[in-house]
Amino acid sequence: MVTVGDCLQLKELSKLTVIAGRAGLGRPVRLTHAVDEPDIFAWVMPDIIVLTTGHNLPDDPEAWAELVRALDARGVSALMVSPGRYLTTLPRAAVNEAERLAFPLIVVPWEVRFIEITEAIHRLIITNHINTWSHVAELEVRITETVAHAETLDGLLEALSRLFGHTVRLEVDAPPEAGHAWRWRLPAPELGAWTLVVEAVELSDAEMIVARQIAGALAIWLLQQKISKRSQFEAQAALFERLLNGEWEDSPAIRERLRRLGLAPGRPVRLLLLSLPDNLSPSKTRDFDDARLLLEQLLGPSLVLVTNHQAGLLSLLRDERQTAQQLTTALDPYFARFPKSVGVFSGPAVFSELPAIQNTLTRVWPLLSEGHVHDLSQVVFPAIILHLPEDLIEGLVSTTWARVTDPTLRETLRVLVETGGHRSLAAMRLGIHRNTMTHRLQHIEMLLGQPLTPSLLTQLDVARQWLTVKGTIPTQKSNPSDTRQAQR
Repeated sequence: MVTVGDCLQLKELSKLTVIAGRAGLGRPVRLTHAVDEPDIFAWVMPDIIVLTTGHNLPDDPEAWAELVRALDARGVSALMVSPGRYLTTLPRAAVNEAERLAFPLIVVPWEVRFIEITEAIHRLIITNHINTWSHVAELEVRITETVAHAETLDGLLEALSRLFGHTVRLEVDAPPEAGHAWRWRLPAPELGAWTLVVEAVELSDAEMIVARQIAGALAIWLLQQKISKRSQFEAQAALFERLLNGEWEDSPAIRERLRRLGLAPGRPVRLLLLSLPDNLSPSKTRDFDDARLLLEQLLGPSLVLVTNHQAGLLSLLRDERQTAQQLTTALDPYFARFPKSVGVFSGPAVFSELPAIQNTLTRVWPLLSEGHVHDLSQVVFPAIILHLPEDLIEGLVSTTWARVTDPTLRETLRVLVETGGHRSLAAMRLGIHRNTMTHRLQHIEMLLGQPLTPSLLTQLDVARQWLTVKGTIPTQKSNPSDTRQAQR
């Protein structure tokens, strides 16, 4: 882009003088035009330099001030005036208005011909245009070379940012952000959710074309990666399926394939199951591949193998002692895109244990809450409890917990069950005297109609777990005397 200031650097314009509006020398210039018509406004347009001798313009200071205001309002870049034959000097009112508007007002000596000025400026504009688009063409070649040599997406984005001179990044299904950023959807139907973001306050027309070239190059790279990863995925999925089915053989060839993945038959691994919503199944290849690609990007080196599963995606992870919360945090963008997804992962296991663990994950995940990863060790027992015969457990609840309706007595019984029937420890946790504890337990035994034996406490614990998992606690009106006696 050529500016008014650039034009004034030309040797042909060395005798010109800026008398007002120097703050506007950064205005763009795309051509010049000499006008000496009374109706000067019919001959101007944005981003041009207007040259005039003042011929046919009224000798009125206010008229010249209005001329400056009108030219500025029409986006004119600057006004060059040649005093001499028709104009002695520029009116002070025009100079003051130009300074106020940061509108460049430039005096041209009478002996400097307008044709010399326009020829020099237009030559500069053409040269700049040629240089700009030559640079764009060079950038397009270098973008292609950069993409061809890229190994990772992060490395590619970093290299493109250096090449372009603006930070570029990719977002998936992200809403528009406030701030200085330009956005282009990647031009590929399979990547419709991906957006190129360029961090810049302003972009020239040439830079916008380069940004579109980057978006296209990234689309090609990502599609190539998807094809390559799909082939790799299919090969590795076959190995993973054999491990999950317990059909793998400890042969030199299998050991070598595992070694390349950084695995060994005796080294612990973990399984992670991530469900996908009902409207996203493995048959919908494009969306399913996007989900897998996002998972691979988020888990990085932690992810060894991934395969399709009836629930969604089943992954083999290195045993890095991650917690469910750490995995949830790492997969935040995944859950943001698939909020109804359920995650559950296992503890450390060897290959021979994978079939049984996969079966457990498959049975457990429908019982879990959406939007985060669950630790299998924390959910298996509740799942077992939930599958107990409902009529049997309801009968147990109705003859035990349902009879203890007073909140104080119920809390006392709960703490006793959680401490394994240890009365002194339960009293300590409740912060009450042992005599109070004894009195409460006597009242509870009276309500239950039987002593609190170890066998009964075990049944109470099972019933409590069942109520917790079901999320329903039977209630009935309490007897006022129950409450009074419990507080004694």
